[in-house]
Amino acid sequence: MELLEKLRNDPRLTLCAKCEENGVDVEVAADIPYVLINPETYYTKANPEERPKMVDCFFVQHCENNGYHFTIVELKNRRIKVQDVIEKFERCFDRFMTQDFPEYFDRDCPIKLYLVSQVTLEWEEEKLIGGTYTNRMKALMSNTFSFRGIPLNIEPKNPTPIIQPC
Repeated sequence: MELLEKLRNDPRLTLCAKCEENGVDVEVAADIPYVLINPETYYTKANPEERPKMVDCFFVQHCENNGYHFTIVELKNRRIKVQDVIEKFERCFDRFMTQDFPEYFDRDCPIKLYLVSQVTLEWEEEKLIGGTYTNRMKALMSNTFSFRGIPLNIEPKNPTPIIQPC
C-alpha cells in the first residue's frame, strides 16, 4: 500500500471521493484499497491556460499480491467525439503517467481503459465512417494504445460500472 500512501501525500494531485461527471459515474466494490485521482485538475491547477485534454478519473487499486492495478476512465454524458477520447487516453499515457508522474505510474501492472457513456457519437464523425453508431464505436474500441509495450483497448461501459477487486 506504499504507492497509495505516496499518492495521498502528494500535494500536486487532486484526490476524489467519487468518479462522476454530469450524472455519469463509476462505483467501487466495498473494501477495496484504492486512490482516485482527477488528472484534469492537476493540469488546470498547474497551468490554467494550457489545460490539455485529459481523462476524467484514474483509479489506483492495491491488490492482495502487493501489486497494483490501474483503471483509467473517461466519462461522457453528451455526444462523444472519437478523436477527443483517443487524445485523452494518449495524453494520459504520454504525459500524466510517463512525463509528469513516472515515479508512480511508469511501472508494469494491469491497466483497464473504460469509456463510460450513455450517448452517441458526433453526427459528422458518423458520416465519415459510414453513418452508423455501431461502426464508429467499433473503430474507437479497436484503437490499440501501447503503454510500456503492452497493448491496451478501451472497454465501453454503461453508466455506473463497478470496479471489482484485482
